[in-house]
Amino acid sequence: MTHRWGSSNTGSGFAILLILLVGLGGCGMTGQERAGDSPTRAEFTEQANGICEQANEELRQAMIDAFGPGQQPDDEAGIRFTREIWVPSLRQQDKDLRALEWPAADHRRIEAMLRGITDAADRVEADPGLASEGPFDDVTRELTEYGIGPCGSP
Repeated sequence: MTHRWGSSNTGSGFAILLILLVGLGGCGMTGQERAGDSPTRAEFTEQANGICEQANEELRQAMIDAFGPGQQPDDEAGIRFTREIWVPSLRQQDKDLRALEWPAADHRRIEAMLRGITDAADRVEADPGLASEGPFDDVTRELTEYGIGPCGSP
């Protein structure tokens, strides 16, 4: 079923998207012992969080530039922002996180989390109305538990 911004099924779509974006948060976690030459979990999460923090600041500025400080965009502007700014930002964060060296013991877990970001971004890009249905909830929880965040949160 395709949802539209502002439909009775999604409420105010972009307002919900903003809540979703703010909810993609998390904090650091303690590291693991070093395994060979791979970074520790703490080292990896520090680098990952730096990537996410920089991207989030860029998203905040893009929102201000697009809508003005504290302004609520109409549905069309929200859809355009999602497709042209937010989803590409998530894809760049994914690319930057993949470029990091990962802790050897956590390779499968990190790959699964990044795949979760990509899959949810694909769904939201195809139908921005899905943003109000929590497509990032599961991966956000996994990232937060691991110690990565806030990614995608202006």
